[in-house]
Amino acid sequence: MAYHTTVLGGRVDLGDIGIRIEGILWLVTALGFIVVGIRLAVLRRLEPLPILEVTLFSVVLCLLGLPEASVGVVIDAVILVALSLFWALRSRQFA
Repeated sequence: MAYHTTVLGGRVDLGDIGIRIEGILWLVTALGFIVVGIRLAVLRRLEPLPILEVTLFSVVLCLLGLPEASVGVVIDAVILVALSLFWALRSRQFA
């Protein structure tokens, strides 16, 4: 991919500093997914709220990065559907 400083399909120019901040936010999001994944592996229980928070933050970044980040939107949607199913099944279990 070529270096560019725009988001939203080239509609908004963030400039060099803005695009670096966006890159840092992508890094923070990736680290967030790593942390929730490690917590899931170590604790052996699903904690949906941190996963939801990281995924929603990822959705925002992916929407800013469209069309290049369209795969990320699909992956985030799958995660959100899985969390919704988890919450639905858990609420039925305790009802």
